[in-house]
Amino acid sequence: TPNLIGGIVLGYIWQFVFSRAFVNIGESTGWGLFEISWLSTPGKAFAALVLVTVWQLSGYMILIYIAGFMGLSEDVMEAASIDGATHMQKIRFITIPALAPTLAVLLIMNSGWIFNSNFEEFNLFSNSVNWQKMEVLDVYVYRYGLKMLDYSYATAVGIIKTAASLIMFFTVNIVAKRVNGRSLI
Repeated sequence: TPNLIGGIVLGYIWQFVFSRAFVNIGESTGWGLFEISWLSTPGKAFAALVLVTVWQLSGYMILIYIAGFMGLSEDVMEAASIDGATHMQKIRFITIPALAPTLAVLLIMNSGWIFNSNFEEFNLFSNSVNWQKMEVLDVYVYRYGLKMLDYSYATAVGIIKTAASLIMFFTVNIVAKRVNGRSLI
């Protein structure tokens, strides 16, 4: 699965895809989206970073969704069919409410990942053209703390990031509790 591949290996693979494979596809098909390396264009470079992150986490999320679907009772679905429920009614009134705990857990997990970054991929994807458009909070802290030697500022930004992560976690947890009736804490 993509989650098991290390960040550096994953970065090199995707660097090849965005710099060489996409360009070859663009040259052979004439598709403008792929004619230039995604890593040489600031907007596309950030999109590439987002795409890699989504791809990396999607397998893990799909496994959790499948586990949630496996917990659905076939008897309840059969009873709904006997009662004359349409396919959309079964989704709205049975499937979604039954998956609410799974959706709540995934919402909480994904809200925690919003403030984290793929530091390895950023270092492999960034260059002198696109690094400012791709800079995420962790890289910003790294740049100020270790490259500019402004430790106090970098520490302050890191503490603010932690506080924002906690606020997001508790907010999403409250929302999950209102929707689902249960929370993680």
